[in-house]
Amino acid sequence: MRFLTVAILFLSRALFAIAAGGYSQECQNITAVAVGSHTNLRAYCKDPSGALQCSILDLNYCYGYTGRRIVPRILGWLSWYCSSRYCRLEGTTLECWCYKNPFYTYKELIQATIDTDALVFNDNGFLNCIAHSTSVAADCAKVSDTPEPDRETELEAYLTLLVVKRLFLYVWN
Repeated sequence: MRFLTVAILFLSRALFAIAAGGYSQECQNITAVAVGSHTNLRAYCKDPSGALQCSILDLNYCYGYTGRRIVPRILGWLSWYCSSRYCRLEGTTLECWCYKNPFYTYKELIQATIDTDALVFNDNGFLNCIAHSTSVAADCAKVSDTPEPDRETELEAYLTLLVVKRLFLYVWN
């Protein structure tokens, strides 16, 4: 019975979050930032008094990856498949280079996108999604933007490793 109550509360919050969305209307300076290896959204959102408050939302709690698409998912662990090094924000659209195969058997990267404005919402100055809300981090404003990866260098290094791996397997077989 207790589990059922918790599940109903959890699902009702998820439905509210999906219906809410629209954080871009009440937030500004929206950027993707890396905290550790996780991709996060940072924005300055209006609280009930109208003052702007810095907030960081870990997208691992909001999105997952299917092998082709980024999708809304409770505890989806997006960063397991789409490294924060390869994610950036264009407006409210999150663009990531993710592993084509989520089981890592073949490490080909493909581009996946999702509009974060459809799921993320402003909750009294805090960014929020399906089942996770943020609090004010003391160093929120000091977190640097996710560095733009040098895709050509990364791709070149990846292809070099792939060629070396294939040569190694060819020699040993």
